[in-house]
Amino acid sequence: MRTWPVPVQLNEPEKIFGGLLDLRQLAHLLAWPLLLGGLGAAALFLPAALRVLPLGLGLAIGAAFAFARPHHMPLDRFLWLWWRWRRRPRAMYLRGDE
Repeated sequence: MRTWPVPVQLNEPEKIFGGLLDLRQLAHLLAWPLLLGGLGAAALFLPAALRVLPLGLGLAIGAAFAFARPHHMPLDRFLWLWWRWRRRPRAMYLRGDE
């Protein structure tokens, strides 16, 4: 009968890139600067100094999504759960109104 090794740590994603980053973190660190930097580069009517600002903003947002962990969960998951909680209908009950 064949056996396969089972990873010991199942509650954290595996750090694939240099032992420091997992795939989700690397995707955030690459996608946000490319997206916002591309939008800044496409804005040809702006001076060159202002076209660099979206790239810096993309780096900051990417770093926040990659490394910030509010309530011990990734920021993208936290924002998704917060958005779902805000959109959920709630029933409001006042005491004494029966």
